[in-house]
Amino acid sequence: MNRPYSVAFYFWCNLTFFFALLWFLNLFVHNSIGLDRERVIDGQVVTRHYRLRWPGNGSVQLGMMQHRYPNYIEPLVPVDLAQGLLEPRLLGNPTSIWNRIGIWRISETYWHQELQSWSSEFWWGIPAWVPILLAGWGWRRSVS
Repeated sequence: MNRPYSVAFYFWCNLTFFFALLWFLNLFVHNSIGLDRERVIDGQVVTRHYRLRWPGNGSVQLGMMQHRYPNYIEPLVPVDLAQGLLEPRLLGNPTSIWNRIGIWRISETYWHQELQSWSSEFWWGIPAWVPILLAGWGWRRSVS
């Protein structure tokens, strides 16, 4: 095996293991990785949380949530790496057969009582085993 195939092999092998571990943990807890952004828009601080998350309902979801803070006194951090590990599950409320098999599309805007402001969320979800399958396919292609 020459060097480029070796690097690709280890990359796909580790990615497959990473996704398999998060899929297993998805049965018990909520995990997420991503980044947060804060900025001032129309006199209010807007925070956006971009995440790849395993919420504990059998899916892996990619999306964002946004909150507006009218009275924000903390110093702004324009970009911040974020993660949430081993948190309580976010089961959601399955409303269709698609949700039960792990396919989600969440788009909602709601009044956040604690912040006294509007918040919104947008998520796309697929079954948590699909990234394992895709990474395994990359692993297989790297050795052939």
